Amino acid sequence: MPIYEFTCLNCHNLFEELVFGEKPSYIRCPKCQSEQVQRCLSQVFSKVGSGETAKSSTTSCGSSGFS
Repeated sequence: MPIYEFTCLNCHNLFEELVFGEKPSYIRCPKCQSEQVQRCLSQVFSKVGSGETAKSSTTSCGSSGFS
């Protein structure tokens, strides 16, 4: 069960949600209760080489999220 970042299209609140299933219809903004939310692309951390940590680009909300 992954945790995803979402942004509210109504109040622009950024929040995380534990997601059950592929296309959840139950996600609401905890601030304004709007169902108009979009899943964001979160930062990714990975281990490379001798224990160094690599970080991807910053958080971004694209058009591939939920609405």
